[in-house]
Amino acid sequence: MESSAAPEVARPFSNTEALRYGWKLTLANLTLLITLSAIGAVLAMLGRAIAGPERGMLVIPFLGPGIQALQVVLAFLAAVDAFRRLQERAASIAHRRHEHPGEPAALAAG
Repeated sequence: MESSAAPEVARPFSNTEALRYGWKLTLANLTLLITLSAIGAVLAMLGRAIAGPERGMLVIPFLGPGIQALQVVLAFLAAVDAFRRLQERAASIAHRRHEHPGEPAALAAG
């Protein structure tokens, strides 16, 4: 007689658990981007404030390009953070596939 062990089935999320998980993940992903966006907005307002009455004339010379350089750095940091999160997500999926080959439920859990 051959005994067949049933594969272990993951317990599905409840609606409440899914909403809490989604909200936590959303806040984790948006925190840095909101912070960088707020800093970028302040830098944009500062750049416009130091411009003279005519758009091309700066009240404080060389401060405008410095502010623009800071804005580029902020955009770069946001892109690096997004790429890092994508890489972590891909590594997590690859790890789950290695641990549970052939189980699509293992991929849907995370």
